[in-house]
Amino acid sequence: MLVCDASPAAIKRRLTSTKALRQYDRIGVTVFSLAGLHAKVIAAKSFAWVGSTNASENSRDNLIEASIRIEGTKARTTFDWALAQTVDD
Repeated sequence: MLVCDASPAAIKRRLTSTKALRQYDRIGVTVFSLAGLHAKVIAAKSFAWVGSTNASENSRDNLIEASIRIEGTKARTTFDWALAQTVDD
């Protein structure tokens, strides 16, 4: 699962890339949007990444981003939190 700001406003302002989101979708990642979220959460039941990286070419090519990897029981807690924050749109 990926939780990011994929709101229409973020897409329009090119803060989040539809191309990147489509690539995640193609490989089976469930993408959820939480408008206004700056941190990004990639969560599975056994691990999670939490950080600032945007799903955009600008983030990939021009910015210095940071994230942390979480494993074990805290990963499941992160997964449950992320799922509770989202709605399938």
